[in-house]
Amino acid sequence: MKKGNVLSGKKIGFLGAGNMATSIIQGLIASKKVKRDQIYISDKDRRKRTAKKRLLKVKVAKNNIDLINSSDIVILCVKPQDIEGTLKEIQTTYNKDKIIISIIAGVKLSLLSRYVSKDAKLIRVMPNIGSLAQESITAINYSKNLDSKTKKIVESIFNAVGETEEIDEKQMDIVTALSGSGPAYIAYMLNSLIKASIKEGLSKSKAQHLSFQMAKGAIELLKEKKIEIEDLIKMVTSKGGTTEAALKVFNKRGLNKIIIEAVKAATKKSKELSRL
Repeated sequence: MKKGNVLSGKKIGFLGAGNMATSIIQGLIASKKVKRDQIYISDKDRRKRTAKKRLLKVKVAKNNIDLINSSDIVILCVKPQDIEGTLKEIQTTYNKDKIIISIIAGVKLSLLSRYVSKDAKLIRVMPNIGSLAQESITAINYSKNLDSKTKKIVESIFNAVGETEEIDEKQMDIVTALSGSGPAYIAYMLNSLIKASIKEGLSKSKAQHLSFQMAKGAIELLKEKKIEIEDLIKMVTSKGGTTEAALKVFNKRGLNKIIIEAVKAATKKSKELSRL
């Protein structure tokens, strides 16, 4: 453990052991900010609990109440449709010293606050699957009047698996649609590029290698070299060249409009999942 680590000795419980919880746990362990024996998981699916214990080598709580009692920080990772039943189950176990973090899409802080005391330490976050590679971008929304010490603890958890951005809760639906769902969009587009390249004669391994490194290089130019998106497009596009030919197809088929409609649909779905 590094000196000054605010997570040192903190017990972190994951209520729900799905893919997102697993990726955060693996990222935390890889960061070395947290040891395996600091992490607890619970899940209503017995087979999943057994599988995740074998995979992650962390502690498995007997049930949700046991997890709450064993943890300083509780990260709610259940499905949206299960959240109210879960909150009713654990509400008598909550105390004001525990930090409650929700990563559940569409679940507002106002819903969480119905089941805990007024001085509850509630946080809503939206990480993404990039946490598995310690490359997540996690949006964080804090309940009112949360102390700076608690904020540092929360930021430390999610900075261990990538970067963080504090936002207003009203922005959480678009964040869910953009960075929460976004890795699937990128994978979908890369899959199309790979399939097209294979069709034109490349082997699968070469098509994947070229596509992945191409995407990584483009992101590095945009993020690290701070090249504007429009400028990068111009830098690659020559009049009468191959890039121009591809972009003409994108524009003719309305790819830009399709992407905008897709993000709009995902934002709408996040709003539909939201509870008052």
